[in-house]
Amino acid sequence: MSSNSASGIINVERESAFRGSYKRVAEVTSSYAEWRYWWLLFALLLLMYLGNVCYLSLEQGEEVIIAGVARTMLESGDYFVPRLNGRIFLEYPPLYYYLECLSFRWFGFTAFAAKLPSILAAVVGAHMLYYLLRAMKTSPFTAFLSSLILATSVQYFSCGLYNCVDTLLVLFCIMSWLGFYSWSVKEQKRKRLLFFTLLVAGLAGCSLTRNWQGMLIPLSGIIFYMAADDLIQRNFRLERYIMVFFAALLALIPYFCYCRFLYTEFGWDTLLELLRQNNYDRLMLSGREPEYLYDAGGLFQPWLIFLFIAVVFHLRRVVRKHAVNSLYSLCILFVPLVWLSYAAGGQHIFLLPLYAPAAILTGVMFGMFAEGKIVKFTNNMNDFIIKVSFYIIFGLGLIAPVAFIIAGVCLGLPGFGRYWAAVLMFILTLRVLSLVKPRHEERLLWYLAVIFALIYPNISGIVLAERSVGNTLDGMFAGLESKPGRIYLYSPDETLAGAAAFYLGQERIAETGAEGMVHPGDIVIAPLRYMNPVRWDVREYLNKYMVAERLGEKEIAE
Repeated sequence: MSSNSASGIINVERESAFRGSYKRVAEVTSSYAEWRYWWLLFALLLLMYLGNVCYLSLEQGEEVIIAGVARTMLESGDYFVPRLNGRIFLEYPPLYYYLECLSFRWFGFTAFAAKLPSILAAVVGAHMLYYLLRAMKTSPFTAFLSSLILATSVQYFSCGLYNCVDTLLVLFCIMSWLGFYSWSVKEQKRKRLLFFTLLVAGLAGCSLTRNWQGMLIPLSGIIFYMAADDLIQRNFRLERYIMVFFAALLALIPYFCYCRFLYTEFGWDTLLELLRQNNYDRLMLSGREPEYLYDAGGLFQPWLIFLFIAVVFHLRRVVRKHAVNSLYSLCILFVPLVWLSYAAGGQHIFLLPLYAPAAILTGVMFGMFAEGKIVKFTNNMNDFIIKVSFYIIFGLGLIAPVAFIIAGVCLGLPGFGRYWAAVLMFILTLRVLSLVKPRHEERLLWYLAVIFALIYPNISGIVLAERSVGNTLDGMFAGLESKPGRIYLYSPDETLAGAAAFYLGQERIAETGAEGMVHPGDIVIAPLRYMNPVRWDVREYLNKYMVAERLGEKEIAE
């Protein structure tokens, strides 16, 4: 057989593989075992979040502050009062610090250990969303798709690799929504106590992560949903309101105990500062216009455009079919959005808990389309959409790896190991060519899922790594760890105090200012605005900080 005829047969075979592709995708997604979806989601999330996390450093700002508070808590043994350089730090309740202390105890004081609680919260949160979708009686494929949409939202992904409390808050919000919805479903009456406990645990976690105002995120949507559902069904169910009321009271008990301890140890002033600054003031922040009105680039990308379509789709389902699932998802998205938009002001990261209901709306719409439950287009149009989606992911698998490697080389980022995901993505894309033939739809579908997920280790290994390299204090403190004696912090801000506590530990640092004496030869770290280089032997500048040795004998003036 000639080479031309052989290639012609192969081309015909590949072309025939796409005929009726829409129906075959529906068959594959409906027949795939549920446990395989769960493990596939688990494997993809491990690839995404742990692929190149070892190349990320702790950045200035919140990351090193939280890490410094957690290390101080672990070294001092005071697990009730978060402290930053000896002073009470009431920005967050202590729950996240407890998780970070466990991570430090197991993995040491490293950037990976500091980021691990946030990574695990992001992974578990995506799986918790899977269970919420299954409670809503969606198919395993739809639940898998929604969880993957949440995990691949750029801001959710980047927050998962950032040492912050936000992904933990998302996890507890999803737990609250899952507990309430499962409790209210008639088929789940035998397990009501379990789901009630889950609701209480979720609300308590919200309050111990973001103070009591964190509970308002899941509660506001739940309460509005109950009212809207009763109005639509014309059936007022008092038991649900009573259940939610007692769940909220029980959930507040740990937070009340925390407040009681602060009052006993430090008095009313400390307690009022906690309740005013970190709760009331955040709810009534400044009334600034929401930043996302002008900067939608960081919101729920790359799925934002599909979210608008999904909202219309679910509104029509509520109006025409009184779909409870759609009503619940819309309520837990838009009701918290109203007041969070006001409270967030210029920090749209506060909207991160709303990515979960946004992923539900988008994933359910995509899932129903892929499974043939939306009879909107002809089969030819549906096949065309499947083909376009295939070619888009296939093109990403060929173009994105080359672009990531070129970007890494041009940026001069060290460590060739961070490019492993790009190389693997390219190899898997070439492998896809041999799978485009009849009866290989199942393997092809999951190869495409892996190729798409491998984009994210490249983001963390190249794009985020380049950002963290330019915004970290690792270099400055690496040379100070081996220096003997104490190191003085001159009028430190929160970032410098947190970084010193994390990198050096409380035993190595001392704070000085107008009342402190720094002797010649002592190493001092200070913000540049406080230092006169004429009086100091300057060793190193790093961003807004300076490492120096004292030259004269006189006491430093503020």
